[in-house]
Amino acid sequence: MIFNRKHVPETFEQHFGFNDYEDLYRNRRKLESISLDENSIKNIRLAADKDITHFYFKALLSLFEAIDSISKGRYSWATVKIYYSVYYFLHTEILARGTILLRAGGFYRVTLKPGEHFITKKNKEYNSDHSGTIMHFIDMYSKSDPLLTNKIDGMDSYIWLLKKRERINYQERYFNEPSCPDFWSGVMKIGTDKKTLNNTVKTYLNDKSMIYTFQDDHAILSLPIKCLQKTTDIMMKYGYKNIVAADKKKFLKKILICNSLESYINL
Repeated sequence: MIFNRKHVPETFEQHFGFNDYEDLYRNRRKLESISLDENSIKNIRLAADKDITHFYFKALLSLFEAIDSISKGRYSWATVKIYYSVYYFLHTEILARGTILLRAGGFYRVTLKPGEHFITKKNKEYNSDHSGTIMHFIDMYSKSDPLLTNKIDGMDSYIWLLKKRERINYQERYFNEPSCPDFWSGVMKIGTDKKTLNNTVKTYLNDKSMIYTFQDDHAILSLPIKCLQKTTDIMMKYGYKNIVAADKKKFLKKILICNSLESYINL
């Protein structure tokens, strides 16, 4: 099967003399001895900028499709798509802040600064694409991310959302439709049909004190909305503007049913 991989791993492999992912995997122990220099950072930074555009589009598309599903009473797959939107927002933010994650068996991370070396963790939860991304993110930004200032059901917010996705995907014997999972109850009280959903989204957008974000019956929609706001703020801080291609902007606007989110397409 031939497909286009992410720019960062391909660029890294080419710069440091790995033939492909399999070669990188076989020689993954070498990662811990590699030290970044100005030239490697420049090349990887250019690749990261390209990957950011793809991650951000994936995040928006996943969120907008989830919102459309919500308006039609399809809460199970909306939950999964919401999780993926946040997963892609986290990847976007990691790259925008100047860190890369490389898959070589487990996850390795390095900050794009001269002399920096890769860091890896032996814990099982750091090894999968999903929990690994989240755990590395928490390690790096737990003290600066407002969405990690509180817990939901005793868990960090992103872990809570991961668990909700796993519950829908793997643990429940059936999808809940035409009913909805219990953790959607607060969102439903504000409104989830086409007439009220835009106001519900506005409620979460305007929730500056994050009253809803850490409530277990509102977080399923409030959390990705606040993550969208946070990620775009980070991207603006680091100079990322107008990164969505014109054809993709047109497509996103076509599927978006909440005009309160349209400005994020034009970032």
